[in-house]
Amino acid sequence: ENASVGSSVFQLLAVDSDPGPEGDVEYSIVGGDGIGKFAVDKSSGWLSVVSQLDHEVTSDYFLTVVARDKGLYPKSSQMTLVITVAGVNNRPPRFPGGSSST
Repeated sequence: ENASVGSSVFQLLAVDSDPGPEGDVEYSIVGGDGIGKFAVDKSSGWLSVVSQLDHEVTSDYFLTVVARDKGLYPKSSQMTLVITVAGVNNRPPRFPGGSSST
């Protein structure tokens, strides 16, 4: 929740042991309810925040991510990534039952 817009929060990592372009991997987000909240760098796989997150509004996001090689006939793998937004203490202390006196 306190991750600032633009900060990196997770790195995707897919491995392709083919030589040359067939072994180079690019990443993308292709679905899920976190579209518009997160972006992925297609080369490095770093997932970053692109819109302010609020635990009280949404505590979990589900993203469908794809890793695709750069071969002439590209191969790909897909997975669902679950991102849990941890809440921060953003409320003042309060007395149960209402008012108090000193």
